[in-house]
Amino acid sequence: SAAPPVVAAAAANMALAGDLAHAGAALERLTRSAATDAARLSAALVGAHVAFARRHLDESQNHLAVAALVDPLLALEHRAWLYSLRATDISTDLVEQTRTDLAAAPIGDRDRMPEGSLVFHDGLHAHLQSYLDALLAVKQGDLETARSRAERCTEIREPASFANMAENMARGVRARLAFAENDAERVIAELAGIELGPWIHLGERSPVLALSAERALRGNSLDMLGRTAEAAGWLGSLAERSPFDLALRHREGGGG
Repeated sequence: SAAPPVVAAAAANMALAGDLAHAGAALERLTRSAATDAARLSAALVGAHVAFARRHLDESQNHLAVAALVDPLLALEHRAWLYSLRATDISTDLVEQTRTDLAAAPIGDRDRMPEGSLVFHDGLHAHLQSYLDALLAVKQGDLETARSRAERCTEIREPASFANMAENMARGVRARLAFAENDAERVIAELAGIELGPWIHLGERSPVLALSAERALRGNSLDMLGRTAEAAGWLGSLAERSPFDLALRHREGGGG
């Protein structure tokens, strides 16, 4: 389906306005009462991000478990993205389990899409397997693995509908590595090379396609260099339209 998470739209707008508590309650109801798998998946994914932004890890995991009943791969990618965020306090065991799950994910079977899937990442799952594992590796201090995963991203050709995304993911990983090595100038240089493509219209429906973590990291790095006005512009763009930016805005103050 190409439809956005319409069922969750009102709750998402509530969350974007800053009322995470009421949005979370509404998404909980929507997840239980959704009439279709697509609606349930939409509500569960948005609910997972809202709960994570509120530091309600158990609630976020519950939403992800519901999403996984409809689309296990998409739910796993959202879990890995959330757990990879730089400043979030996720246990080593959860990070390791997520990396294990990514390695075992049935990427090759994706041509048989689950009914109700939102399909926003279809065509990019192999790239995402490397990209997300790389970000989790950086979180664990496994920098060499992250470097090799960044190279792997660009070795797999992306479909024309996702032009530039493979290189963008590699740049995102290299920027995260540079930040881990306290090289803010190199972060900005890497992220300045990111190029947009026809997929950008899906940015409100996926934190990966919105380049949310990369935008936050650019803002954080500009701030480190004392370029506060530029930093404010990048960090201020978070969670203006997408509920999938909420963890970055509310939980980490923009930390990617």
